[in-house]
Amino acid sequence: MIIRGFFDNVSHSKLMKQLWTLGIQDKNLLSILQKSLSSGIQGEGIPTKGTIQGGLISPLLANVVLNELDWWLSDQFETFSTSFKYSCRTSKIAAIKNRSNLKRFYIVRYADDLTIMCEDYETASKIKIATTKWLNEKLKLEVSESKTKITNLRTNYMKFLGFRLKTFKKGHKYVCNSKMSIKAFNKAVKKLKVQVIKVQRTNLAKEVNKLNSMILGLHNYYKVATHVNKDFSLIAFLVNKTLENRLKLGLNKQGHISKTFKKYYGKYNFKAYNVCKIRLFPIGGIKFSIPYSFIQTTCNYKASGRAEIHTELQNVNSNMFKYMLANPIRGQTIEFNDNTLSKMAGQQGRCSITKDQLKIGQLKCLHQTPKDLGGSDNYKNIVIVSSDVYKLIHEENERNQLVYIRRIGSSIRNKTALKKLNKLRKTIGNSKIMNISL
Repeated sequence: MIIRGFFDNVSHSKLMKQLWTLGIQDKNLLSILQKSLSSGIQGEGIPTKGTIQGGLISPLLANVVLNELDWWLSDQFETFSTSFKYSCRTSKIAAIKNRSNLKRFYIVRYADDLTIMCEDYETASKIKIATTKWLNEKLKLEVSESKTKITNLRTNYMKFLGFRLKTFKKGHKYVCNSKMSIKAFNKAVKKLKVQVIKVQRTNLAKEVNKLNSMILGLHNYYKVATHVNKDFSLIAFLVNKTLENRLKLGLNKQGHISKTFKKYYGKYNFKAYNVCKIRLFPIGGIKFSIPYSFIQTTCNYKASGRAEIHTELQNVNSNMFKYMLANPIRGQTIEFNDNTLSKMAGQQGRCSITKDQLKIGQLKCLHQTPKDLGGSDNYKNIVIVSSDVYKLIHEENERNQLVYIRRIGSSIRNKTALKKLNKLRKTIGNSKIMNISL
């Protein structure tokens, strides 16, 4: 079951009082927020309630005001405090479910768009009433009844942030299938067609690049939908018809293929469209990407959250950082040297290939894609390995390769390490090491 709450307008004076009560008491900041809220709207006048739809401060104010709601709802089940300290979260949730009358539900909120996931209609109805009452009494917020719905996901789709979600039975369990909402689908088709018309009228490379950025932006947002490839195949069919009709005289046989194109669309084999000698990104070139979650206890703004980050960094010897700061790599840019420090923390002081602990004076920082082949000094293109692994990457003589393999030990002889090693050897033009078992 799903409850969706869209919170109506609240007066500016009440909103400012709430911010003050929550501890936001910087008068300069409050003055800026007050001016933003009271900015005139063309054709509407000066508002006295709510925030501008799509305004820059709307998500900020929603997160500040509704933070208390998040914790109140979470404490009803998910983060409910128990006298017994359970070893893991799963055991705790199972115990709460089986040994108490607490109703199991979870919340997902983005700004003022809230979804509460329940197991049955009775629980959903009770939580809807309780949440509406709490918002009205505690935060003086009104809930839009017309936009607050209870939906059975086994029989109907629900809309959330431009997606349509529904559960389907798979084996002995239910899984969520997601796709673009109909409104978002139609909006995407319309925006892309309008941009194609702009390209036709102006014939400017700037507008072609804008069209590419729009396609990439849509892909990045909707790639977490499980059926996204079907949605964009249809969008491509509709938009490409307009593109061919409008730009049939302006299409080029050849076009510049950018680094971004190679990175995201190099493996696709769609029909190529070149406008102003620029290769267009394929609209249908998208596939589902798993939306990985993050550890909620990690937070830069709380002492307990920062402790998680510091604990991870303790795996790296502090003397290693001191050494790298005192001995920057000569001939490399400031960006490269800065990113090597970040990469060392990211690899937790271990070799990227063997996962062995690195030692001072016995490490090498290199580009995964060499700069002469188009590589950059950014974080993703840097890798840190031990000195022996570095030599093995560059060594062409088979007898010398065996010497380094013996020196490194068994950690280089698994399939994953060998694959990473050969990938780096390939980028510099060296042949693969086919067998390193001794």
